[in-house]
Formats: sequence, C-alpha cells, structure tokens
Amino acid sequence: MPDRLKRPRPDVLCGKTIKKETSECGNLYITLNTDGEDAFECFIVHGKAGACEYAHKEAIGRLISIALQAGADPKKIALSLRGIQCNSSGWGSSKSASCLDMIGQALVKMTKNSTDDVIGGLVEE
Repeated sequence: MPDRLKRPRPDVLCGKTIKKETSECGNLYITLNTDGEDAFECFIVHGKAGACEYAHKEAIGRLISIALQAGADPKKIALSLRGIQCNSSGWGSSKSASCLDMIGQALVKMTKNSTDDVIGGLVEE
C-alpha cells in the first residue's frame, strides 16, 4: 500500500476495549482506537490461546488497522467478519459463531451511533 494512502499515526489516541468470553479458548480482548474522529487502529489479544491462535488474532488486528488507516469503512470490515463460523461448540455468553464473529460484533458495538449505523467514531457504553 503506498504511504500516501496511509494516515500518519498521532502521538495520542483514545480507545475502548471489549472483553468477549469464549467457551474453550479463553477471553478475547478487542481494542479499537480513534484519532478523535475516525476509527484508526485495532488490537486483538486472545488470552490463554496457543501461540498460533494468538498470532492469528494479532495479524487480524494489524490488517484491520491498515484498512482503517487507508480509509476503509469500519462497517464493511465488521460485516465481513460477522457470521464466520468455526468448529468449536458454544461461545459463552457472547452467542457468537466464532472469535472472528466476536471481533465483528465488537467493531459494530464500538463504532455505532444512536441510529445503529456504523460510523467512524466510538460509541459510549
């Protein structure tokens, strides 16, 4: 991706973290930071996951960040992750199809306004 498309990272960002409980894989923590106007970067940490699963979640967070910094619509990112299923049975109280579905749900929750449309800023809990 050419650097001209990527927004420069400010020194200070504000964000929110959502904790999602999985039935078998430990907790999933999704953090979305904003530059004050738009979603800017995403970090995903998968507690108690094996090294490979942890690395996959880190990679997904990095890819989401690159897309956001290039101007991608957070709603499209979230919708592309929603509904992805895995073979684990049950997903705790989150009622999700997979960790990827949980990430999509968290992005929607953190970027919607009062009319339930996804926008660039973060929603207050």
